[in-house]
Amino acid sequence: MMDVNARAAAQSHSKVGKYLLFETLGQGAFGKVKLGIHEDTGKTYAVKMMQKSQIRAHEMTNQVRREIAVMKAMRHKNIVNLYEVLMSPKHIYMIMDLVEGGELYDELMRRGPFDENEARVYFKQLTEGMLYCHARGVFHRDLKFDNLLLDKDGVIKIGDFGLVSIKGAGSATELLHTQVGTPHYTAPEIITRASDGYDGVKVDVWSSGIILYGLVAGSLPFMDEDIQVLYNSIVNKGVEWPPEFSPGLVDLLENMFRKDPSKRYTFSDVKRHMWYGESEGDSEGEPGKARPGRRKRRKNRSIDEEGKIKSAPRSNPSSEAEEGTGLRRTRSSKSLGDIAPRDRDEEIGTPKTP
Repeated sequence: MMDVNARAAAQSHSKVGKYLLFETLGQGAFGKVKLGIHEDTGKTYAVKMMQKSQIRAHEMTNQVRREIAVMKAMRHKNIVNLYEVLMSPKHIYMIMDLVEGGELYDELMRRGPFDENEARVYFKQLTEGMLYCHARGVFHRDLKFDNLLLDKDGVIKIGDFGLVSIKGAGSATELLHTQVGTPHYTAPEIITRASDGYDGVKVDVWSSGIILYGLVAGSLPFMDEDIQVLYNSIVNKGVEWPPEFSPGLVDLLENMFRKDPSKRYTFSDVKRHMWYGESEGDSEGEPGKARPGRRKRRKNRSIDEEGKIKSAPRSNPSSEAEEGTGLRRTRSSKSLGDIAPRDRDEEIGTPKTP
């Protein structure tokens, strides 16, 4: 419970339900994320405040309802958990895990590319979280570094279910049709707008492969200043493999990057792959043992001639907020993370004929 001094200090702060609201942790498209403290238990949470007027103005009501419904139904160690939803006349308040370790992206930028054993630890956690989602008919559809958070122990928490789809919801088939995602992580069948729809499982596998590649290479496999060139590369070109990638890792990623989704791995296939099951010493999926501290940064063979990762196209320069985490940040134009944080349906265009 909060002591007397803490209660007195909290009197000047706003409150929703049993939660005292303190400093703003981040700014989202529809509101803010604040530090919340339960007045009885003293436990800390992230409180995502969304303005109803902004949600209606952007015609996102159904999407927000779906995100809330999905998050309330899921409990997993590798997913940001939602505990309670409160309402006021003007706001929706989502009471969620306070994830204090930052983003996986920040860890990658701090340390440089991971070796394969370290990358495997994080990738296994991502895989377990996605297997849990897929077993419940939930497809994330926007997996990227920005949506992978780390708790204080270095455990991955998958966040931002704003583009989530539920199996069978609103459709007589199991295939999806909405064009969503972030360009650099987007599967080819979304870009080409497959007339018969796409499989949410295979889309999430593709994006997870992009993340795994990035963990080991320090860059993404498909990057270009021109978004149409980027899309053409995703649809029509293969991946250039850095020489430090092991044959096992290349084989796994080749199966995750199959252009034909019917031939692409599922996460169950991923778990059965030789590389996934290789020994990683004593780590066995324990993130703390995958983070030994500072080490020499490997030379990255897939970056440009100046040794810098090329800046990525930004389809919507004004869109800077990370809606899932609620965080806003500024990055160097020459970093891996200089990727549009949210490219909505209209930004997923059809590639030009090469």
